[in-house]
This record gives sequence, C-alpha cells and structure tokens, in this order.
Amino acid sequence: MKLSQLDKVGPHVAAYRNKAGLTQQQLATETGLSPQFIGFIENGNRNISLQTLIKITNVFGIDIITFLSPFEQQDENLGQLIQKIEHSSKKDSYIQMFNNILDTADNE
Repeated sequence: MKLSQLDKVGPHVAAYRNKAGLTQQQLATETGLSPQFIGFIENGNRNISLQTLIKITNVFGIDIITFLSPFEQQDENLGQLIQKIEHSSKKDSYIQMFNNILDTADNE
C-alpha cells in the first residue's frame, strides 16, 4: 500500500521536533537513532518503520494517533488501520509484522 502522504511524514517529524525545542542530535540521542538518520527521515530520504515512528512520538510525548491524525483525515484507510492497531491486544505483534513487511519491501 503506497500512501500519498508518505512524503509529508518527514516534515511532520521536523515540525514536532522544532516545537519540542529539540535538535536532530537530541532527538537521535533520545531515540537511539543516528542524527544522520533523523535528517534523512525529515528530508524524506528514508522510509520510516512504524517502530521507529513510535520511538520518535514517545520522545515528543504524544501517541502515534495524534501524530498521524492529520494524515488520517486525508487517507481513510490509514485511519482505519491505525485505529485497529492502537486498540488491538496484539499491537506489538502487528508492529513487528509491519516492520518485517516494510523491511522486505525496502530490500526489493
């Protein structure tokens, strides 16, 4: 599934980071990612896994639903998927599955 908003996720991360008063280095330290990777995400040069996005939103003190809500309004399928994941007792399993799918897709 290709999301039309994929190119907007990086700038959205940057906007939240700036709002939180964090540098890329500080966000990287808090998430365990490299500053270069944070820069690549923000510039739209790297896809971001759901697990990584959750790490980032945790630093911002928001849940993933809040972060993705602007996209949810634009893409109803994404909104439905997020709701199902967020309210599922198997949330961690689903996150792992999606990460595996994304990793496989990135390697093709």
